[in-house]
Amino acid sequence: MSAILIRYVQLASQGPDWASYNLGIFICMRCASIHRSMGAHISKVKHLELDRWEDSQVQRMKEVGNTAAKNKYEERVPPCYRRPTKNDPQVLIEQWIRAKYEREEFCHPERQSYLSGSMEGFLMKRGKEDSRYQRRKFVLNENEDTLNLAHTYPAWSLGTTTLVTTVAVPRVVSVAFSIGSVSKTLLDGGTMWKENKEPKGVLRLSELNVAFAPAKIGHMNSMQLTFMKDGSTRHIYVYHEDPEVINCWYMAIRCAKLHLLQVAFPSTPQSDLVLRLPRDFAREGWLWKTGPRPSDAHRRRWFTLDNRKLMYHDEPLDAYPKGEIFIGHESNGYCIRVSNTGNGCKEARFPFHVVTPERTYCLAATTHEERAGWLAVIQKTIKRPLTPQDSTVEATLVRKRTTSNSISIFSGR
Repeated sequence: MSAILIRYVQLASQGPDWASYNLGIFICMRCASIHRSMGAHISKVKHLELDRWEDSQVQRMKEVGNTAAKNKYEERVPPCYRRPTKNDPQVLIEQWIRAKYEREEFCHPERQSYLSGSMEGFLMKRGKEDSRYQRRKFVLNENEDTLNLAHTYPAWSLGTTTLVTTVAVPRVVSVAFSIGSVSKTLLDGGTMWKENKEPKGVLRLSELNVAFAPAKIGHMNSMQLTFMKDGSTRHIYVYHEDPEVINCWYMAIRCAKLHLLQVAFPSTPQSDLVLRLPRDFAREGWLWKTGPRPSDAHRRRWFTLDNRKLMYHDEPLDAYPKGEIFIGHESNGYCIRVSNTGNGCKEARFPFHVVTPERTYCLAATTHEERAGWLAVIQKTIKRPLTPQDSTVEATLVRKRTTSNSISIFSGR
């Protein structure tokens, strides 16, 4: 009788093979592994058909179910919180599950530390000139529209000043301190750090995009920060060993940006503003690119479509793109054209053109499937109406192109 009931509910729930019988929910295999990692004191997991079920456990499933559990554990999810889908990075899916059932953040809003509009802590940041990751302090301040990168030094590197460097401290602690230009000492992970009064870098939240990037960076708990600097795009790559920490940073940036949007556009519905929050890149990958002249050689470049900016780089983890192409609306002359003829490069067998009012960009993919994927996302971008933020980015890129004496970001590099 129990097996028949379980099978009936399985079919009604579109076929999940697992269940958490104390929570009373049906789950897929991927989620089941996360539930088990939380421990049996949080979630007790069984397979619907391979495990033996007691009548009391079956009754629990009948009494609760996914709908009732969702109403309870997702009662107060902030609008800025990104709800994951099945294709999202593992860290996002895992932290969503842990936030619901382990930390019960959406039942107790006071546990949602990412809503305050301020956050500070250390992340491992990739160097701009090399591939080494160094511990760097970041400070988020919604009121000032900034995410600051502090200029910190290990205390033992500051000349004759001697400080304890082996104190075991689990969290970042600020200690009042002043020596010359150094304003304070920070304890982090057992190391004493000193911080300059002036930040090393200032990122404007209103111009910042943040995306999970585990495959590219090579660390599960990693993000890519992308922002405008002097009219061009700058990339910063960071990670943290604790998945909860990197998830909190991601959500804190989204929440701060939503609050800024609500101030800037008070009459715009919140549901529309949420669509403008940071999103993962529409597409990334290798393409072949040639310059504007027929004689220009093909070069392999790493392309990233970030909202309406189509950027190309020498390598995936470059700090700056070699060039940026703004993808505007079709009403302003933007379009894509497909060519089925060869272009003299055996690796670039599937060419296509991105047409802008300034020039036509000649690109090519290695396979038909890759080209189809790029055509789909670029065409979707061209048909999407421009937002005020999009127009600001376009104006910035055009101003950079027309005023800079250096090589244009729209050049054929």
